[in-house]
Amino acid sequence: MVLTVCGLAAQTVKLGPLTEKERSALPKPGVQAAGVHRAVSSKMLGKGKWKDGVWRLRIVSKGAKGLRLHVTEFVDGTLSVRGAGAAQSFAAKGPNGDGDFWTGVVDGESVWVEYSGSKGAGPPIGIAAVSHLW
Repeated sequence: MVLTVCGLAAQTVKLGPLTEKERSALPKPGVQAAGVHRAVSSKMLGKGKWKDGVWRLRIVSKGAKGLRLHVTEFVDGTLSVRGAGAAQSFAAKGPNGDGDFWTGVVDGESVWVEYSGSKGAGPPIGIAAVSHLW
């Protein structure tokens, strides 16, 4: 599925419905979880597309009130993450300086990821997980 945002096309990756295990995730007895981490495969990231020097991907986790991304392997360029609200931007290697970090929360069940930088054969960054918040 191709979605156009602000005139720009982005491929969509749908994570599918939460599994029973994901829905029942509790960190410890008596504490209600605010969400669950969902794995993102390199195959899913392979659906991202380059256009006009920008790599784009949209990730959807149906029913989420908010999403966060666990970004890995972010070594150069700039990264923008946006949902229903304002965009979050990150410079090369992210806030920790090691290319491995969690973004802030993006409202809604979908997030658009845009990367500008070195174009390689595969996805330019890694996304290890999506935090699905309910």
